[in-house]
Amino acid sequence: MNIYKILDDLGIEYKKFQHPAVFNCEQAHLLALDIDGAATKNLFIKNKKGNRHF
Repeated sequence: MNIYKILDDLGIEYKKFQHPAVFNCEQAHLLALDIDGAATKNLFIKNKKGNRHF
């Protein structure tokens, strides 16, 4: 499954940020990325019915 293709097909705008892999919030903070929004370690997405998770 390609999440970027799904977003494109649905016409959903997004920004993609490339960075080295990190394994905890402390490592992520050290990257000092200039990204708006809340800091999260993981992204969990589900459909409206709640029966498909990504």
